Amino acid sequence: MPTPADIEIEAARLAGKLGRPAPRIIFDPDRSLADSQLEIVTGRLRYGNDLLGLPSPEWEVVVAHEIGHMRQKTVMVLFLIGLVAALAVIGAALAGVISAMSPYPLWVLAVVLIVGPLVLAWREFDADRFAADQFGSATVAQSYLRLISSGSMKTDPFFRLRIRVLR
Repeated sequence: MPTPADIEIEAARLAGKLGRPAPRIIFDPDRSLADSQLEIVTGRLRYGNDLLGLPSPEWEVVVAHEIGHMRQKTVMVLFLIGLVAALAVIGAALAGVISAMSPYPLWVLAVVLIVGPLVLAWREFDADRFAADQFGSATVAQSYLRLISSGSMKTDPFFRLRIRVLR
């Protein structure tokens, strides 16, 4: 079972591999492990106290997955998707394309609703890959399955595919 110092050391080690500063670790007693997150904008890694109860390698895999999000430009990508969608709607409105009967805004909305989840899935696959690079694909897949069976981790629509890719 890790101590807070172990988690800080591991997070700093992994962030260093990415050439990034170590995130500030925040333990939030009201947050569960399933709600752990890396706050990319603030550089904080926020965990529930139940991370302290995980055995090795599960806690290292969780930390590596969250640190893996640091190498992504997720915030920028999501911002650009929203910006492109907004500009497309505004541009079409200014050009007089959009009328009360035009399906154009629905097409833009459909594209955003399809691309958004795919970007989020890509984020998770990429963070999984970073964790697998550190600990091996089989270890990450087995850790995820143990965390799921214990109720410590939530699944997402792409979870089964993520496990297959890791194996």
